[in-house]
Amino acid sequence: MALSNSRVLVDTNMLLAITQFKVDVFSLIKEKLGEKTEFFVTKGILEELTKIGKAGEKQRREIELLKELMEKNNVELTAVDVKNTDDGLLELSKKGFYVASNDKALRKRIKSLGGQNIYLRRKKLVEIE
Repeated sequence: MALSNSRVLVDTNMLLAITQFKVDVFSLIKEKLGEKTEFFVTKGILEELTKIGKAGEKQRREIELLKELMEKNNVELTAVDVKNTDDGLLELSKKGFYVASNDKALRKRIKSLGGQNIYLRRKKLVEIE
């Protein structure tokens, strides 16, 4: 059953999967959670993307594309005051955010705290746990 106004925090590795596997993660998540789904990133995630974009021309183009897709999907910056990106994702999962990540260790930590994960299965299917 789709929920209204679901909030999804998108991790760096999920964003990178968009260009790596050529999959529209935003649309797939909206199919599962509903059109009113809101997407968020933390400052740490934006910093990670910027750092990756400086690695070379191919990475710069991929990050530019990701930023355009983030803008198109109204991805907002959420205020989390932590030094570690994963800690921020954990903190927000406690506040009712879904966390979209392919990091197994992070997903296990979120699940142990009662949070909900969204991840890619077989590089093209979005699953919620």
